[in-house]
Amino acid sequence: MPVEYKILEANVPFAESIIWEINRTYYQDAGLSAWSESTVPHNMTSNAYVGKTYAGLILGFLRDIAKNKLTTVEKIYIVELGSGHGRLAFHILSHLEYLISLENIALPSYCYVLTDIVESNLTFFDQHHQFQKYLDLGLLDTGYFDGTKSKEIVLKRSKITIHQQSIQYPLIAIANYFFDSLPNDLYFIQHGKTFPCNLTVESYQEIDKETPTTFLKHLKTTVHKDEINQNQENNPFIAQLLAEYSEKLTETYVLIPRLALQCLDILRSFSKEGLLLISMDKGFANIADLAGRPEPEIIRHGSFSLYVNFHALGRYCDVRKGLKLFAASGDSSLQMACLLMVNNPAAYTETLKAYDQYVSDFGPDDYNVTKKMLYRLVKELSLIELIAGIKLGHYDSTLFLQLLPFIKKKSDSMTKEDRSNLSDALHKIDQSFFDINEPISASYEIAGLFYDLGYHQEALDVFNRMTLSSGNVADIFYNKILCYYQLRQDKLFIATLIEAKLAFPNFEKYAELDLLDLSAV
Repeated sequence: MPVEYKILEANVPFAESIIWEINRTYYQDAGLSAWSESTVPHNMTSNAYVGKTYAGLILGFLRDIAKNKLTTVEKIYIVELGSGHGRLAFHILSHLEYLISLENIALPSYCYVLTDIVESNLTFFDQHHQFQKYLDLGLLDTGYFDGTKSKEIVLKRSKITIHQQSIQYPLIAIANYFFDSLPNDLYFIQHGKTFPCNLTVESYQEIDKETPTTFLKHLKTTVHKDEINQNQENNPFIAQLLAEYSEKLTETYVLIPRLALQCLDILRSFSKEGLLLISMDKGFANIADLAGRPEPEIIRHGSFSLYVNFHALGRYCDVRKGLKLFAASGDSSLQMACLLMVNNPAAYTETLKAYDQYVSDFGPDDYNVTKKMLYRLVKELSLIELIAGIKLGHYDSTLFLQLLPFIKKKSDSMTKEDRSNLSDALHKIDQSFFDINEPISASYEIAGLFYDLGYHQEALDVFNRMTLSSGNVADIFYNKILCYYQLRQDKLFIATLIEAKLAFPNFEKYAELDLLDLSAV
């Protein structure tokens, strides 16, 4: 029987469609589970490699501030927009901490600010054991910020409010997979004329009968071109942008990031010295890439997102006499933009050098291409080649989990040197892992591999840290007791087994431990 769709809204301006509110509701309802359950993809832009890339750019900017003697007693604020799961921030903070430790010049102090519209995510950040060091040192804070309407950020720990003209240093803003979810205007350009586009949304379910995730899967959207050529735009910058597009593009659909530009206006207003924006997303930086575009594809992954018109963001930077940096090799799958909207941006030579080093020479898009090649060839790779791939990814835990089955297959033929090299890599992967409550824990797999390699103390150390962060878990108890057995720590073996049985009396695997012979050599 054919499904009958009902019209939820008809011919509504694209940026005002109900789909944007459904998207927002999804994130508010899902909270951390949007990422921990792998509904919304995130590793492509939140891995350890990307974290080091951001850290390198931030370090270059800090060097420029020190060199240009823009010294004040204040901190430089690094505001991440829509932080979501917090994993990117952890990678940036840990890499930045290490890179700064190698510097021989005094750099200004900084505070990284995790922001979100979901209060449960902010609470998760505030309570996360891996963030406590940075929170206690004043290197990290959290605050609510809505990119569509907020005009200030109240920092939860320091109680400082960031608002118009309130900070002295330039602000650093990180928009990582952020602008792709903000409402956009949509226009159709045809032979020098500009037509605004509307959207009709249909579904065979009522909104309140399904969760936003399920509901989004079943939506049917139809784009309508306004039949009247509209050139009456109140925003002078957008009017100029549309005029450029109508002159240079023959026939195409183009997204205009009105709210993203409004958000940049707000962020720029926070500092008297300007703004450094670092943004990574799928999108287009060259006007040639905007030519011949079809109706935008609403990419659904639990929530949905669109491509980012980085060309428009670059033009915004031009108008404000800033300096825009886009990777020449960037493509629509991943673009990394660095927009220097500060006084005399040409003087920020350390930032420019950092962009060359961390993005232009071999950047996150190149890394993702290499990673795809690694996955394609993985069955043919030796252990040393697998470890080299992990090193290239700066010991990213998700990459490790992808390669783990192939690493385990090499276990029977490992030499002593192989085991040592793998052990060194496991220690660094363990340091790089940030826990967001995913079903498969990298820490658990690392500990298990340590155990299989005969590094029982290292395995026990990881299991103990998991207990400190997550509390007692039946399976972790079991593995800790096995480590005590292998290490001949008989008193701890007996005491922990008794504790485990009391805590989890129905866990059947503990019976296996009673059969172990403590007198065996």
